[in-house]
Amino acid sequence: MLGEPGTDLKDSQLRALVDRLAVFDVTYLTGGSADADEVSPYQAPKGVNIDALVLDLTRAFSPRLRDALIALLEAAARLLAGPYPIDWVNA
Repeated sequence: MLGEPGTDLKDSQLRALVDRLAVFDVTYLTGGSADADEVSPYQAPKGVNIDALVLDLTRAFSPRLRDALIALLEAAARLLAGPYPIDWVNA
């Protein structure tokens, strides 16, 4: 399980999760590239494998990371509720 007690969630793993979430406007978590004054490798939703992101979040031990899955779904609902639904795969 990602971030399970007794195992270290590597900085690179946390940074990747935070960076991937940020492109979907889920930005309340710290530890991403921006916190290290670096540019995220993820600049748009189409650069993120959404299936892998959702799977990583469902496997996360940390409640804050699991809560990020709910925030991601809420962000999707807000985007899709707009006048023109956004195709995240091709955005």
